[in-house]
Parts: sequence; C-alpha cells; structure tokens
Amino acid sequence: MARTPRIVVAVVSGLVVLAGALSAPRAFADEATPAAPVCVVELFADASTPTESREAVVRAIARAGCRDEEVRAAPLEGARVARVSLRATPAVIEIDLLFASGRRSARSVPRAVARTVEGEEVALVVESALESERDALREGRPPEPPPPPKAPAPTPEAPKAPVAATDGKGRGALYASVHGGFGGFASQAGPVGRVGGGLGVASTSRFRPSLALSGAATLPFESGRRVAEADVAAVNLRLTPAAEWLELGGFSLGTSLGLGLDVVSVSARSDAAGAVLSPVVVRVDPIVSPGVFGRVGLVRNVTLVASFAVDVAPASRTYFAEAGRVRETMLEPWRVRPMGTLGVEVALFGDDRAGRPGANGGAR
Repeated sequence: MARTPRIVVAVVSGLVVLAGALSAPRAFADEATPAAPVCVVELFADASTPTESREAVVRAIARAGCRDEEVRAAPLEGARVARVSLRATPAVIEIDLLFASGRRSARSVPRAVARTVEGEEVALVVESALESERDALREGRPPEPPPPPKAPAPTPEAPKAPVAATDGKGRGALYASVHGGFGGFASQAGPVGRVGGGLGVASTSRFRPSLALSGAATLPFESGRRVAEADVAAVNLRLTPAAEWLELGGFSLGTSLGLGLDVVSVSARSDAAGAVLSPVVVRVDPIVSPGVFGRVGLVRNVTLVASFAVDVAPASRTYFAEAGRVRETMLEPWRVRPMGTLGVEVALFGDDRAGRPGANGGAR
C-alpha cells in the first residue's frame, strides 16, 4: 500500500478489470473455464481512511466475481475497463466509478456512527455498479445506475433543558411588604420606632430593578427637659427605586434611593408656671433617603429583607419652650436620621424571585 501523507482526504482508488470473455457466449462443459476477471486495486490512504470502507470495496469486488491485486495504477486499457475511487470526507464517502467506455457513476454514502454499516453501504454501491457494467458488456446495453444509498438514520435531538415554570411569564412581580425598625430622630429623644408597609413592582432583568411606594409611621415619643416637653409623631411617605448588585446563592445585596416627605406633628405641654406654649405645630419636610439592603428567601413567594437607610432632611426646625427668662430646647430634629428595619415581602403576582425590598418605606 502506497501512502501519501499530504493528502487531506483519504482516497481509495481501484482499477476493475473485466475480461473480454465476459461478453462472449457461455463455454461448453468440455471447454476450459476462463479465469476470473482481475480487479486491480491501488490504495492511497492515511490514518484517517476508514478501514471498513477499504475492506468493503474488496468484498464488493469479490462478490462481483473479480479478484483484487495491490499494484500501481494502470491506464484503463486492454482488460482493465473500470476504476473505482473512494473519497472520505467528514460528512460522506464519495464513490466515483470511471469505466473505459467513458461512462462515469458518482454516488455518495452518508457517514454513519457504525463503521460496519457504513462499509456495507459502500460495498452495495460498488458491487451494484460493477455488476451493471458487466451485464452491459455482455448484452451491449447501457448499465443500470447504482441503487441510491439508504437514507441516514436521523440524528437524535439533544433533550431540551426543562424550563422552570414561573407566574407572570417570568417578567417581574407585584409584591407587598411590611417592616418595622428603630432609629434616631432628635438629640432630646432616644431611639424611636417605625412601622409601615407598601407595594412595589420588580423586574427579572439584570440587576433586578424595582420601584416601591411605601408609607410608615414614626411611633409617638416625648422630647424635652424641665420646662416643657413635646409630644412628637411623624408620618413618612417614600417612592423608592432600588437595584441588586450582588447575589450569593439565595442571598442578595442592593442599594436604594428613597424620595419623599416626613409630616411631623409637635405638641407642647408644661407644668411650669408662666410657661408659654404654642399650639400644635405640623411641619412637612422633604426627605432624601439613600440605603442598602439584603434579602434572602424564606419559602416560595416570601422573602426576608433587612435594610439600613439614612433620612436626610435639607431643612429642619428647632422647637423651644420659654418660662420667664428660661428658654429651653424641646425638640431639635436631626438633619441626618439613621434607621434600620427588618421586614417581610410577599409576592402577590408574578415571579416569586423578583420581589424587592423597595416597599420598606423610610428604611430604604
């Protein structure tokens, strides 16, 4: 076998020699039986040539009543009447049969996973073409075309990954939240409590943006010293966009920026003689409330949210009480008021993974 390493596609080429006696009348019993026609096969192959295909050609030659010899290629003349060539590609094996009469037959066999099946397909095509040419030489008619190769078995489709079923087509969610917490409000008072809730919408896109409208109440507290005391209550309203920037398993971290109002009510009382008290004062302060939050799922559609925010009041008012010549500060709200909260979100509609802590009011 001669090898040509530089050939990219393996070529198996053969010379089929059909004796002229094939076209002669059948011999009588007392005549010598003519020798079998010679099929001269020359192989050019590298490591990629399918061994099964080469062996299949040899079997086809034998079944066609010929024999094979590994020799150098010779021209199609004399007793040599056909040349068989195989060209292997990644997709098919191309079969080219050239006869001395000038006729050419080109077929292709799809590559198969099982090389034995592939070889049998090649053998069928070659054997059929040789027999057709031999019969044509005997009868003086054009040879029949080789049978078409069998259709390749369909490639099984890879199983599709299951798609997790989610509500609302997985685009987002409508959720409700409740929360409570503690924070600072003024120097004359200790930590104050806050409770509230809200509604929000969230997207399942990157960073999971959300927008919440929330309200909360600052629990009433007292502020003041000797001369007078103030009873203080507040209502907080917030519109809070938020986004998540980091996810670690079922836990996520994000930031928010609330914009809204604090409605503060202050009423003074005093037991000191001569104390001058003003009526109840209601003041509305604009608030900017940046914050950070973390959230972790508890059960389906329920998420635990912890947040820390700072309410910034650009403008504030100080409240005084006077008794004679004594003037005392009753309430001096901070312009920067930290607040920490803990809350629970419940997804009302949509993807339960999309709920956001945007409804945590002043805690955001």
